[in-house]
Amino acid sequence: MGFVGFRDPDGDLARADFAVVSATEFQSFQITPDVKGRTEGAFAFEIATAVAQRVTLSVTLTDEAGQTSPPVEFSFEAVAVPILRVTPENLTQKGMAGVGEMPTQELEIANAGSGTLAWAALTDAPWLSIAPDAGELAAGESVRVTVKADNTVLSAGRYRALIMVRAPGAENSPQWVRFGLELTPAGGTLLWKASIGPTDSSPALGPDGTIYLFGADQSLYALGPDGQVQWTFKANGAILSASVALAKDRTIYFGADDGNLYALAPDGKEKWRFTADLPIRSSPAIGPDGTLYVGSGSQPSEDAKVYAIQPNGTLKGRPLDVEGGIVSSPAISTNALYVGSLDRRVYAVNLDGFYRQWRFRAGDSLQSSPAIGEDGTIYIGADDGNLYALAPDGKEKWRFQTEDKIVSSPALGSDGTIYVGSLDGRLYAIKPDGQERWHFQTEGPIYSSPAVAADGVIYIGSDDGHLYAVNADGTLRWSVKADGEVRSSPVIGSDGTIYIASRDGNLYAIRGEAGPAQSPWPMFRQNPQRTGAKP
Repeated sequence: MGFVGFRDPDGDLARADFAVVSATEFQSFQITPDVKGRTEGAFAFEIATAVAQRVTLSVTLTDEAGQTSPPVEFSFEAVAVPILRVTPENLTQKGMAGVGEMPTQELEIANAGSGTLAWAALTDAPWLSIAPDAGELAAGESVRVTVKADNTVLSAGRYRALIMVRAPGAENSPQWVRFGLELTPAGGTLLWKASIGPTDSSPALGPDGTIYLFGADQSLYALGPDGQVQWTFKANGAILSASVALAKDRTIYFGADDGNLYALAPDGKEKWRFTADLPIRSSPAIGPDGTLYVGSGSQPSEDAKVYAIQPNGTLKGRPLDVEGGIVSSPAISTNALYVGSLDRRVYAVNLDGFYRQWRFRAGDSLQSSPAIGEDGTIYIGADDGNLYALAPDGKEKWRFQTEDKIVSSPALGSDGTIYVGSLDGRLYAIKPDGQERWHFQTEGPIYSSPAVAADGVIYIGSDDGHLYAVNADGTLRWSVKADGEVRSSPVIGSDGTIYIASRDGNLYAIRGEAGPAQSPWPMFRQNPQRTGAKP
């Protein structure tokens, strides 16, 4: 900015003409001063040049009558002034602590002035990186800078950081950017593992957080939420059933190859045992009145039975005869029980009179345990590789073919999607109409049954030694590697913790991200207590 002094007795100064005497990339110009009626004083003018240089101008004043003043020369130094601009002023990000990689965010740094802007970016947070963190910008240029948080070195919580961008000699320097980061506990983090011996047992979870599962030494283990063994109970035979069932009064029920159904108190003391005709590899189901339902047998040619046993250990009515062993575990609906048999049939049993309502013949033996949908549809897998959907009256609604046996038991998502594993190594997601939604391929056969969390994530084990967490769209979320096959079926606690066993001899507690899904059958045996009963 400059000033021109004048004296005009008539007070009718009209314009000022500025002519270039010497300058680069600069043109002559004219202004109309706002000085009408004034006989003397000064008026201001403002100019800018494209480059830093010495400029010499000549100014001539003209009044309304056309009279002009003698030209007067003057010189000035035009200095380059860079102006720092940084956008945005705030950055926020959310993620999980300890795992995965956070996406980068961007800042734009610009020179809104002239000359060269030399800038540098700094932060007060050691977990925050900036790239590039320095540079030069000519007039009008800008650069995008990436900002990245390292969540692998942080625990869950909220974090704040400041980023300072400075440019010595520039206007608006320094500029500050606030960065906010929120990290939730990371799914897939191993919380602890406990040695119990190689097992395919599927853990059950008590309301107090106690975990129950079978070890390799014919024993039932009860472990606290911290993984410490509270007590063990040794049966008189091998325990090859999938899981215990936990009653509301905290009684623990399970069967063994010695033919006994055991009832234990919460402290591990035996309350009673009921002796069946054959080994018990079926896991018991618990009816609304506390009645226990369990199948017997382990071979296709056996004349097996389904028993109804009262909570005091006495037989309730006559057992139901079945033409093959039962390793499938019963599923209970409002007034019916459904169970698969090695004789290739699904049996429906009326609970009021304890008689057979119907039976459905599949293409091969049934080791899978049924799941029951909201509308009463029964879903069960078979050794012929099909997942069957049966109406409550026993009519087939549809079947879905996989490429190997289905030993896995289906689970249901909150949207009605049916999830099941197959010995072909795939976890399948099937629409309620029987059409495939997607499949997820693992590197080994799947004996494990899926469990569905409230956030839609599906957990399942594989013989390739992994517990997989699969997103609702069929993509991998994360996986945890064990040192042996994982045929156990995961159970999800209310806090999202996942418990699963492996043939490497360990029970694993793994951090999840949500509790069980609100669905009719979100996991093996319907609920963490493994009661096998639809609510």
